[in-house]
Amino acid sequence: MALNVRQFAYEGFSLPTEVTDLTSFRRWVLNPEFPKTPRYAFLDREIWVDGRHDSFAVNQARLAVSIALARHANETDGTFFTTGMRLTHIQASASFEPEGIFWTRDWEKRGLVDYGFGPDDNTTTDINESCEIVGSPEILLSVMPIPGSLSNRRLFDAAMLSVGPREWWQVDVKDLRAPLKILNCGREGFYARRESDGFCFSEVMKRFVRLKVKDGRLGLPKFSVEER
Repeated sequence: MALNVRQFAYEGFSLPTEVTDLTSFRRWVLNPEFPKTPRYAFLDREIWVDGRHDSFAVNQARLAVSIALARHANETDGTFFTTGMRLTHIQASASFEPEGIFWTRDWEKRGLVDYGFGPDDNTTTDINESCEIVGSPEILLSVMPIPGSLSNRRLFDAAMLSVGPREWWQVDVKDLRAPLKILNCGREGFYARRESDGFCFSEVMKRFVRLKVKDGRLGLPKFSVEER
């Protein structure tokens, strides 16, 4: 069965003939000579090619949330990876680059997430040589909205549910009243726990979190994360 290809803000992509499944896709994208752009995702036998560029607001909102998650990782001996690290979930048949990946030491000890070295390399266990994260992270960070039609959003939501993060943090700079949403992963889908004054409760961080936006220099949006 051939893989379906969806392209966003990108044209002229031709899928290599050797890419026929998740294993061959990982072998292809994890090659050291593989180009960094556009972004490529494998979602349940679909290849997504995303050539979109960050807006100023997206860049700054992601930075603010990433700083908060990185700080929490340092405080709790957790782990946080920002944009550029690939996440692969074998059982979900998914491999993509989220905006952020976070997990605690306990989550790792339970074997829910680990460092990956590609589909073929079983010769090293040096974490410094890791080229992907494998499993279900505790927090998955995404920038919304998902490109394309409603069917794309449904497919992406289903893929994320299969990946099974404990929390899915969604940043949407078009929703300035509540640009950050924190969703918990349940058996039947994602759901929000508690919200108040734009604050969302994170079970992982054990606190309320809010992404605040105000006008900065030159009228550009300035984002910051508040916790309580």
